[in-house]
Amino acid sequence: MPDKGGFPHFMLKEIFEQPKALEDTIAPRVSLESAEVRLAEEVHISTEELRALRRINIVASGTSRHAGMAGQYMFQELVQLPVEVDYASEFEYRNPMIGGGEITIVITQSGETADTTAAQREAKKKGSRTIAISNVVDSTIAREADGVLYTHAGPEISIASTKAFTAQMAVLFVLAAYLAQVREALPKDILRKWIGELLVRGFSFSGTGNPLPHRHGWGIETERGFLHSCGGLSNGRN
Repeated sequence: MPDKGGFPHFMLKEIFEQPKALEDTIAPRVSLESAEVRLAEEVHISTEELRALRRINIVASGTSRHAGMAGQYMFQELVQLPVEVDYASEFEYRNPMIGGGEITIVITQSGETADTTAAQREAKKKGSRTIAISNVVDSTIAREADGVLYTHAGPEISIASTKAFTAQMAVLFVLAAYLAQVREALPKDILRKWIGELLVRGFSFSGTGNPLPHRHGWGIETERGFLHSCGGLSNGRN
């Protein structure tokens, strides 16, 4: 049986588990010393393909889609590419105009969301490369993707998503930084500063809802980090 660990309910327990979830998700993938993001062995898409990208698609449902909407800001700011965010349930039915030279990022906490799995298959059928973001190792969506980035958030019992959602956003930021690094779109000193902020303070929201370091100073400047506020927590998950 899952243990509440002395907390009155699972949601509060999982809120307090966010720092460890973010550390486990971020720390193994970055190096502050070399100002480097290390995702090549997980993404499994060549440097040449990533440099030739012309568009990024993000497909998800529920809270995972909310993370994807935050990711849209990250990729457009860091990677300087157009980004489309789609409902997984609508994706395969609207004849998406995608193909080669694109990546489709599919996000699902369980890795078994039927709509998101179908959307990934549609994207691959049309020639897009895919990267899955999942919290469950060897899930269907992870097995079928070209690359997979796991959120190491651990089991989430509460219906309202907390640590899985923040871990998804952290992975999206790390992936955006990796693509910017590969495409040489991000100066190394800025990358080093962002890595330092992530490792020391975790992931933070700005007051405008834009989950990026502000342009002025390129630091993650917020009144409160995400780990210290319940105000931005999402409700429901997929």
